[in-house]
Amino acid sequence: MGQEIQQLRKSIFDELTKIVDPEIGVSIMELELIDKVDIEDGKVKIETEKDIREFYKQIGFIEGVQITHTSKFWPAIEKQKLLRKVIESYNSPTSFYSLPQFDLSKVMI
Repeated sequence: MGQEIQQLRKSIFDELTKIVDPEIGVSIMELELIDKVDIEDGKVKIETEKDIREFYKQIGFIEGVQITHTSKFWPAIEKQKLLRKVIESYNSPTSFYSLPQFDLSKVMI
């Protein structure tokens, strides 16, 4: 890994350490919720079911915050509502993937 990428990774993790759950006063890094930092696009991606459930249980998103306009599957939904749907999908994946957003005959990719 190049020096520049290592510095960027350190900088990202330093910033993530500053994000603290206001209710319990613990950093999301201490909770070990960040599984991977994708240096390519600078986004934090939480990848495992366990981590997603833990994020939902301990932190979640601020109510009312919308998914960005760049999501072709979820253009106008609150992040917290989508997170709930993801958690529910672990119990019934078929019902989740049968939602209209995932009808590939209608989605422009």
